[in-house]
Amino acid sequence: MDMNISDGDKLVFSNSKGYVATLLVGGSMVNKDLLRYSLPPVPPPGAFDVRFSGDLKYSENGGEILIRNDYYPLTIHYEGAGLIEEEAEWVLVNTGSGEEFVMCEGAVVINSSVSELLLIKRTIFPNDFFLNQNFPNPFNHTTTLHYSLPEKLFVTINIYSILGKQIKVLVKDKKVSGFRSVKWDATDSMGRPVSAGVYIYQIQAGEFVQTKKMVLLK
Repeated sequence: MDMNISDGDKLVFSNSKGYVATLLVGGSMVNKDLLRYSLPPVPPPGAFDVRFSGDLKYSENGGEILIRNDYYPLTIHYEGAGLIEEEAEWVLVNTGSGEEFVMCEGAVVINSSVSELLLIKRTIFPNDFFLNQNFPNPFNHTTTLHYSLPEKLFVTINIYSILGKQIKVLVKDKKVSGFRSVKWDATDSMGRPVSAGVYIYQIQAGEFVQTKKMVLLK
C-alpha cells in the first residue's frame, strides 16, 4: 500500500528494542480516501504499535495517538517542515502528565509508560512575550521551561540560586518567533548535579525580562 504524502511530515517512534513505527501528518496533496491509510486491528499485548485513533496511520490536523509499548525510553523524531509555511507547528502533549513538546525542537524522549498522546497544530506566532511556569514543579531531575516570542530575537535564559548566583545558561541564541521550550536537568554549568532547593529562572528577549521560581526535590 502506497503511504506517501506529498509535502507531508512524519513522526517516527522508536523504543529501546529498536522497533520503529511511523505516522504521517499534514500534507498539501493528500488522497482524502482514509481507507488508504487504515491499519489492521491492534496487535496482542507485547507488540509495539502506534496509531491515530480510528486505526489510521495518517491525520491531516493531528489528533489522539494510541501507543502499545513495553520498552522504554520511547523516542519520537519529527521529520519535515510543511507547517512552517502555514505559520503553525506540531505540538505533542502527554495527556498523562500534561507535558508539551514542540516537534520542531529535536527528538522527544519519554521514559515512563504512556498509552496516549495528543498531537495538535498550533500557531507559531504568539501575540505577546511570556514565560510559563516550569513543568513539572516541584521536580526531580528534569523540568521543562516554556516561553513564547512574538518576534525573532536574541534570547537568554539563565538559572540562578535563591541567593542570585548564576548556576547555568540554558539559552543564549537568536530564536525565531513561536512557542518554545528548553529542559533543565538540574546540573550546573560544569555538568554537576545541584542540590535540592528553590531556584530562579529568568528570560531576557530584547527589552522583555521575566523571572519565576521553581523547586528541585531530591
